[in-house]
Formats: sequence, C-alpha cells, structure tokens
Amino acid sequence: MPDVLLARGYKGLAPAVLRNWRRLADKLNTPGSNVTVVAFGGSITAGYIDAAPNSSWVDPLMASLRARNPAASFSLVNLARGGHDVQAAATCWYQLAPQDADLILVEYSVNGCNGNMWCHSFMAPKIAAYETFLRRMIRRAPGAALLAVAAFDFTSMGLSLRDSWGPPTASNMTRLRPYYNSGEVFHTRIAHRYGIPVASIRDALYDVFYDDQLLLAVTPHPQCVVAVTILGSATNSTGQDFFFFNGLAVVPLAKPNLLPIDQRAKYAFG
Repeated sequence: MPDVLLARGYKGLAPAVLRNWRRLADKLNTPGSNVTVVAFGGSITAGYIDAAPNSSWVDPLMASLRARNPAASFSLVNLARGGHDVQAAATCWYQLAPQDADLILVEYSVNGCNGNMWCHSFMAPKIAAYETFLRRMIRRAPGAALLAVAAFDFTSMGLSLRDSWGPPTASNMTRLRPYYNSGEVFHTRIAHRYGIPVASIRDALYDVFYDDQLLLAVTPHPQCVVAVTILGSATNSTGQDFFFFNGLAVVPLAKPNLLPIDQRAKYAFG
C-alpha cells in the first residue's frame, strides 16, 4: 500500500502520550521476551480462530510481528466474537484478558454502529460502553499498549426517497455507505483521551475504494479484495523510531452498485 494511504489511516499521537508503547517497543527488542497480544472485536477480528488460519486480519498481523522480531516469542488470546458489539465486552469479556498483556487490539466500530445513528453522541449507550471497556482494560492490564482498529462497511445500502415535504415516495435508489457510518469518530476521540492510537481502514481507503481505476492503481489486488496495512510506531528507550506494527488484512467484499462518480461525494457525505 502507498505510504500516503497508510498516513491517512493512522491517527496517531505524540510518542510522549502513547500509553505503554515505549514499553512494548523495548520488549520487542529484548531477546527471549514473550509478547502477549489480546484481540477484541467482531467477526473480522474473530475469523474462524483455529479452524481457518488467516481468516482474520489478526493472523497475518501476528505473522508480521514474528517475522520482524525473531528474537521475541508471541502468544495470542483472541477474545473477539462475531456479531457482537462492545457492550458485552465492556460488561463481561474484558475479565478474560490476561493481566500481563502487552498489546491489546480493539475493533468495535462497525457492529452495533453500522446503518444507524446509535454511535453518534457521547451520550449514546454504545459510545459509553466503548469508554467503559477501554477504562476496564487499562485497569485490568495496566502495562499493555492498546491500538484501536476502526473497520468500515464498504457496501451499498438501499434508500427510499422522500419528497420535499418529507413523506416517502415510491422511488428507491442504492447509495454508498456514508463516510460517518460507523462509530469511528467518537471512538477516536475517546481512544486519544487515553493515549491510544487509531488505525482507520475507512480513512485509508474511502477516497479510492469506490473508484475502480484508483483502487487498482494503488493495490495489485482484484476489485473484490481490499488489502489494508495497519501501521503503528513507537520510540524505544534509545530514542530510535521503531515501526513494528505492520499487518495485512485481506477482506473479500461484494462490489457495490455504484453511483455515477459525480454523485458519490453528495451521497457519501449526506
């Protein structure tokens, strides 16, 4: 993936305020250390666990971490559950995370937030649950670095048109998922409050995904496959910038019924 897309997708923070990322970078550089990674999220994070390797973006990420840090060993605890949002994790599943975790991955921006307006206010219960989850994870695993991964549903949706007075008409159309159609905006604000960087699949790909020519120009993959590299960085104790978080997520998607290109911005942004 071109660096410009990676830069758009990485919503980082100054190294001084990143929670425990310096510690994680030092541990990755320590021969013989064991790094425990914990993953929370929905189906794209859960995959098929042991039944089908590489069915989740977490699997190639772990392979990349092992390849980049051969002197360290890694263990993965995947606590993701398909079809669930953050509320169950904030209530129960956070207790299953090891207290000595080193890196915690959090992906909850689609489930419960896609196709509705349930994640567009700090007063929304699902947004409150997201903050509750982060706070409980920080308390349970105080030495862990965290990374929020903001997924996005790149599909089309049906829409019933309304007349100028508001009532629905008999006309229907297909439009793209709006740019704001996830919990990412408020999740990012909360994550940054606690020193957690965000990797945004939406911001990395939104401008190119719905344009076949642009998409194929920046990635060698077919039209029905999206390749996302999620990149994070930290600075170790010697002051060296240390880029270590480089995972490839390949997600098969059905191509949406696209609008003419001159109409996409209008319907994407409401």
